[in-house]
Amino acid sequence: MNISVSVAFLAAALVGSAGAFHGGGDCFPPSRPASAAGFANLLAQQPSSNIKSARLPLYKDAATTSTFTAYSSTSTSSTSLAALPNAAALTTAASQALFPTNAKPLTHLLRLTAAVVSTMLLLSAKLRRKLFYPNVTVDPSHDEPIPPGSLGCPFLGQPFFQSSKSFGAGSWYRDTAQKLGNPRVWKYYFLGKPLAVISGGDELKAVLNQEFDGVTSSGSEIMDSGLMPMDSLLFEGDKSRHSFLRRLVGQSLTPARVSDAVPVLQVAAHEAVRKMLDSTDGTVKMEKVCTDYTLDVAWRQILGLDLTEDEIPTFEKEVETWIKGMMSMRTLLRIAVKSSPGYKAMKYVTKKIEERIAQLKETGPDASNLSGMLFAKDEEDPKRTLTSQELIDNSLILIFAGSETSASTLTNAMLFLGLHPQAWNRLVEEQMTMKARHGDTLTKQALDDECPYLDAVIKESLRMRTVSGGIPRRTMKTIVVDGKQIPEGWLIDPSLLLTHTNDPKTQTDDGTSNVDPMTGFAPERWLDEKTRPDNDFVPFGSGPRFCLGYNLAMVEMKVFLATLARKISFQLDQQDNVEWQTGMGVMAQPADGVLVSVRSKEEEAALLEKA
Repeated sequence: MNISVSVAFLAAALVGSAGAFHGGGDCFPPSRPASAAGFANLLAQQPSSNIKSARLPLYKDAATTSTFTAYSSTSTSSTSLAALPNAAALTTAASQALFPTNAKPLTHLLRLTAAVVSTMLLLSAKLRRKLFYPNVTVDPSHDEPIPPGSLGCPFLGQPFFQSSKSFGAGSWYRDTAQKLGNPRVWKYYFLGKPLAVISGGDELKAVLNQEFDGVTSSGSEIMDSGLMPMDSLLFEGDKSRHSFLRRLVGQSLTPARVSDAVPVLQVAAHEAVRKMLDSTDGTVKMEKVCTDYTLDVAWRQILGLDLTEDEIPTFEKEVETWIKGMMSMRTLLRIAVKSSPGYKAMKYVTKKIEERIAQLKETGPDASNLSGMLFAKDEEDPKRTLTSQELIDNSLILIFAGSETSASTLTNAMLFLGLHPQAWNRLVEEQMTMKARHGDTLTKQALDDECPYLDAVIKESLRMRTVSGGIPRRTMKTIVVDGKQIPEGWLIDPSLLLTHTNDPKTQTDDGTSNVDPMTGFAPERWLDEKTRPDNDFVPFGSGPRFCLGYNLAMVEMKVFLATLARKISFQLDQQDNVEWQTGMGVMAQPADGVLVSVRSKEEEAALLEKA
């Protein structure tokens, strides 16, 4: 008998063992492994062993079929595969193949070890789990089951980062949750780590409010790749130090300081309008406009830089390169990160921050957020200030969080407003009333108190497409959420996106049209207490890590949309089919970048007058 038969038998045992574990999922279907007798019968149906390969079905169910390829040698065997009609014959033949009389003792030992391991894997589900899915534990002191969900391929897990043209970033989470019946808690596996996805306002807040006691940030373990600023409050795991960082960084983001920043934001918004109207053919990509605006805010307001016209494109390009680098597979897998373009770009931005810190120490404080952090004094210990590294890393976090998420939200808002011209017209009407009342100058108080529809447009855009996931937490002890145990050491993936999608206040019968760009966008829902989302609206997170830059982000977006509503008219180039980018990203963005045709209000009025 050819030795390939024994190799095929062991391969079947190994593959069957992996698939037998209940978490097999996308890689190995959760079906029974091939039995010895069944495998023998399959072999018996194949051509003789001088055929180089045969693709054999291991097991089959209604959903899927798994196969493997058994390779034989080129030599002709005196024993035909057809001579293996049952399990007993297979056992005898396998024994002869595994332990031929002319083999060396070491060969016997290796083959015996392989046979024993394969048998153990077939018989022990616990062993299979430990081997193929390390760290997937169950706390025996709790009666609750672990969350439902597939673990995917052994060792690798699930492709949680997958996105689709029909939904964009976060589509894997939505599709997987739907297959499971949209539970509030479910699990997946990735690179040796079991993760529990948590959604729902009550469930999410219950977990995130346990920060530092029941759960802690795991970002430093997962994202410490060289591109993320780890000395920032976003990743700080110590409760007292995190509180210290929030107190001092927070002094640069108070409502009063954000209010003082509005004139700077308005300058950046006017610059964005100028660039749009200067387009040679009147067509612009809103993704580019919104990104440039938020990066303009980054250097003008967050850092307080005074860049020349030649320096601005360089700064914006380096920041974009750094942020894209953070989202790349190269960084995720930590492959030569320090030689990557993203790392070099981060060093450029870091140098700019260091130069600005030195300048502020010489000239004194100004209205920038960096200045607010530099000169902040701790109320509990006035002598304690932020270190240089803490200043740099928290500045980087403000740039990353402020530019990436705000730019994506504004881009999506322009898409939604273009698809729903009645919403744009209502926004314009509100801003024209504001302009008649207060003139061209914008203030935080007026934007917050007198622009309810502007506020509704931004909140509805955040509801429709928010960040696909949050910073992972790690359980410090076994916790129970919605009747499911999440054992100590598991990671928690807080899903803001699923919380919004499955909000009972906006949910539809089909389960998806409430976030569909064509049918789901309804800013009016925010103007009525009966339809306004509340507990399940969490775009800025919850608990001790609630977004510290919330005030700045909201005002930044309000200033931009208010300025556009007063200055331009626009129309989408593509209105009947929305496709989304399929690459890795923090938030979903339209594939075409939202191409629009733009006119100034004056040009629009002249055309209407001629008509």
